Amino acid sequence: MNLTIRIVKKIHNSLLTRVLHSILEKLFKAAESEFSRLMRKVGEPLAKKLSDIAKGWGCKSANAWAKDTSFIRFLTVNYMNTPGLHTV
Repeated sequence: MNLTIRIVKKIHNSLLTRVLHSILEKLFKAAESEFSRLMRKVGEPLAKKLSDIAKGWGCKSANAWAKDTSFIRFLTVNYMNTPGLHTV
């Protein structure tokens, strides 16, 4: 990877692009914290679901909820602090 970055400015080989992409995905996942993973796997889907429900009730500002990092963080913390029987 270091060699590619040092020598190549633009990758033209599709196989090399896929291999580097796969390596980078694995590195990002390995470096991701447990909380960030929960935000992605639990908080984001909950925010989307709540946003859709609120939109159905006519709340115009609910569109932004699905992408609101603070709201997603709030939902994730609530999920983490919910007793096991009540988790999603």
